[in-house]
Amino acid sequence: MYGLNQPFVAACNPYSLSISLLKTLHEMKQIKIFMPLLNEGTTVSRPIIALDMGNNIYKILGTEQGLGPDDLDEEWLFPIGNCVTCKIVQHSTDTMLVADNISNI
Repeated sequence: MYGLNQPFVAACNPYSLSISLLKTLHEMKQIKIFMPLLNEGTTVSRPIIALDMGNNIYKILGTEQGLGPDDLDEEWLFPIGNCVTCKIVQHSTDTMLVADNISNI
């Protein structure tokens, strides 16, 4: 298994990547998860983009616009760059993945 930051550091220099690591990077996909916000006065979450690392582990990237909590004057439960696990939450007619724990990968 690769280290937490290895694919992202190595992605800057594709000549240093092994075939298996290139395949792993290609298979990772960005998905939308929901980040709980703190100190909002009510339960609220923001849709964000994360890398699906497999096994219910997601690496937080930021919003679709490339913004982070400081840009939005928000306090997120977990910082950008962390890997988290998500719980499935049913909301109205939608099913959402909501970040709920730091992953120890």
